[in-house]
Parts: sequence; C-alpha cells; structure tokens
Amino acid sequence: MIHPRDAFTGRHGAATDQHGAATGQHGAATAEFVLVTLLLMLLFTGALHLGLALHVRNLAQDAAVHGARHAALADRGPEDGVRRAEELLRGSLNGGLAPRVEARGTEVGEAGGVTVEIAAAVPLFGFLPGPHLVKVEATASRGAV
Repeated sequence: MIHPRDAFTGRHGAATDQHGAATGQHGAATAEFVLVTLLLMLLFTGALHLGLALHVRNLAQDAAVHGARHAALADRGPEDGVRRAEELLRGSLNGGLAPRVEARGTEVGEAGGVTVEIAAAVPLFGFLPGPHLVKVEATASRGAV
C-alpha cells in the first residue's frame, strides 16, 4: 500500500496530482503532435518538390528531343527546332518560368545533325521560379531514317 506522503515523491511509480493525473505530462501530447506534424509536412513538401523537379526535367527533355528531330528534317534548320521546343514548353510549363532554348548544328555522322539545349527553372512550391535550373540537351542526325 502506498503511503499518502509518497504519492508526490515518485518513490512508488509516477507522481500524480490530486485527481490522479500524472504530473509533468500536461501538454506533452500536443507538443508531440506539433513536432510530428511538422516533420511529416517537411517530408511531404520535399517529396512534392522532387516530383515537380522531375516533371520539369521530363518536359524539357521531351521538348528538346522533339525540337532536335524537327530541326534535323531535310528542309528545316536549328531555328525551326528552337521554335518547336518553345511551342511544346509553352503548352506545358508555366509562362513565368521562361525556359532558355538554344539550337546549333553538330557533327553527327556524314550528314551532320542538330543539338537543342534547354535550361528551365525548377519552380518553388508549384508556381514561383526557383533558384535551380534543369539543363537538358538532345541531338538528332540528318542522315537516313
């Protein structure tokens, strides 16, 4: 049997107040909830940002490939590849991200080829231009198909 004077000293288990609740634990569940929620929100936004960065990279890579293939056609030039890539990016990326698209002729086999380079900003939180750039390039040859 626990003597009444030992109830608050902690000699026989956790100290309790006059209503039987454990002392020193008031608000602990709230604090734990806030800390765990912040950690989960940080992980969620990190995963969301990674997914957004990969999405922008995939869109830029696809636009570069299509631009290079379009420019490598017999009656086309690098400027046509730039226009094609910009057209594809305009339809899929936020206009505020303003990707930079460049094309140049390259040495690929006997007939040569075209390389299209794209540098696009990775958005922060879905809509603000971020400090990181995604740079991709694609090359297509002008030879026989």
